[in-house]
Amino acid sequence: MKAIAVTDLVKAYRRPRPKRHWYDRGQYETFNAIDGVSFEIERGEMVGYLGPNGAGKSTTIKLLTGILTPTSGQVEVLGYIPYQQRYEYAYHIGVVLGQRELLWWDLPILDSLQLYAEIYELTKEEFKNRLGLLSEVLGLEDLLHVPVRQLSLGQKKRCEFAASLLHKPDIIFM
Repeated sequence: MKAIAVTDLVKAYRRPRPKRHWYDRGQYETFNAIDGVSFEIERGEMVGYLGPNGAGKSTTIKLLTGILTPTSGQVEVLGYIPYQQRYEYAYHIGVVLGQRELLWWDLPILDSLQLYAEIYELTKEEFKNRLGLLSEVLGLEDLLHVPVRQLSLGQKKRCEFAASLLHKPDIIFM
């Protein structure tokens, strides 16, 4: 089984058509953010998804994580159809998106991580062990009691990475 299999993926959006006359209204046009994308990724592979602004990279990631529903085509990740099985699927993935924050602005990092431990149903022992490992590897010891708003961008991203790895996901999307 492939870790990720995408076949003929299309995501279309509607937007208002530019007005040419004062009486134009209610007219829309459709454009494809993604048009016929297909690829497969094996378990254990590390893949970069590159392209210019507006090429559909973020849209593809949102489709792979189940945030968006495709207009047509197939998406399967770890045997799940992300947009149909979001709850079960969420336990198997970690996500760090550049424009979305995983941590609560006014809370210390430790509080946010404890909340994620509750969401992912980790035991106190599992949380303690994983937090210890992630703190050591990512250098979080001095940041755990600091509110997110007081961290630099790099420190926030390290903490978000820790939050996305806390439940030991099979795949991480960044």
